Amino acid sequence: MKQLLYFCILFFSLNAQELVDEILAVVGNEMITRSDLIQTLQFLKYQNKLSDQQIAEQRPYVMKQLVDNKLLYMKSKLDSIEVDQQRLDEVAAERWREFVRRAGGESAIEDIYGEPVKFIKKRQKKALEEEFAINELRQRFMGQVNISRSEEEQFFKQHRDSLPPQPERLEIARILMRVEPNKKLLNEAYQKAEKALERLKNGEDFAELAKEISEGPSAKNGGYLGMARKEGDYFPEFAKAADQLQRPNDISEKPVLSQAGYHIIKLHSKTDTEFELSHILFLVQPTEADAQVTIDYLDSIRQEIIRGNLDFDEAANKYNVNEVERDKFGYLGIAEYDRIPDEDLKTKLALMIDGEVSRAYQSSEGVQIVKLIKRYDQSEYDLKKDYSSVEQLALNYKRQTEFAKLLDNLKNQIPMDLY
Repeated sequence: MKQLLYFCILFFSLNAQELVDEILAVVGNEMITRSDLIQTLQFLKYQNKLSDQQIAEQRPYVMKQLVDNKLLYMKSKLDSIEVDQQRLDEVAAERWREFVRRAGGESAIEDIYGEPVKFIKKRQKKALEEEFAINELRQRFMGQVNISRSEEEQFFKQHRDSLPPQPERLEIARILMRVEPNKKLLNEAYQKAEKALERLKNGEDFAELAKEISEGPSAKNGGYLGMARKEGDYFPEFAKAADQLQRPNDISEKPVLSQAGYHIIKLHSKTDTEFELSHILFLVQPTEADAQVTIDYLDSIRQEIIRGNLDFDEAANKYNVNEVERDKFGYLGIAEYDRIPDEDLKTKLALMIDGEVSRAYQSSEGVQIVKLIKRYDQSEYDLKKDYSSVEQLALNYKRQTEFAKLLDNLKNQIPMDLY
């Protein structure tokens, strides 16, 4: 809720110089208008389905946050904090894509805000620039706050009775395998892709052909995918093949296989970090029989682990398809039980004992077996046993306290008028 409020405050408070509006506050040389406040409240109401009474209750808090954000932004400028422009461009593009997706297209955004997309994008990027500056200010400040052992002990003594108990936590690891489609499905999709490439070589228009035969959701847009990051937005195989295309309108010479199926990729433009693409996709969706083959195979690995013929860490390092997890022998860390998003996994873990390995089952990521390394029951904090946790709690408390003092000092240092 606070993160959403923080973003929408930054986004909507940029209208001040574009609207003839009642000024509610001036912080340094930054204005806060009535429209800033009203639009922020409306955004919160829409996003969180709040009643008029709930919105009225939020009004003083929102106004305070608007003022605090302006104070922090002014402080960032006084401290000569510079924003990484390349990172700003990347995140702005990523957020815009998500904005367009949620709204249902750029035309829908124009209908909502009643102005051209270029102005909306400009304000959104400016809001993000302020967010970056404030975050950098916050990180620098927090990094300078240290805590001594005596302060930690004093914190624990004063707040011990008010600290909530540590929730139930589970230390877990897993082996994840991808469900591979059978050869017949792969061959059928490959043949379709080969025929499509032949039609393109004979001069057919890429976009029109995509509308006709592509099996992905982008078909209705002529296969157009828009601008995306080279790392993180697409399957690695797809991104690698796309990055090999050099000139606008280049098309992949061969069908490219990813987890989704076979692609024919067209490059529109590229930078060092992003590319603008279209594709024609021929889906390859594994069958239930394909999934069962993977389940049976992973269950056989589980049996070898249970019999003592194979170490779990060794198996995870060999078979886990997630490269990051593979390098850590499948280790996922310690998670609070109530915060585990996979309900099926939670059900299995609830019935497992320390050291037990689950049977293979299909999840949204593939087929996996999970090992419960250790269960930590709900308990009160103990200064000696849970020292690292208490240390972090004490440090966070001190950081919040010192940051609140910073805000109070800024109110005395930066000119501010509330109307």
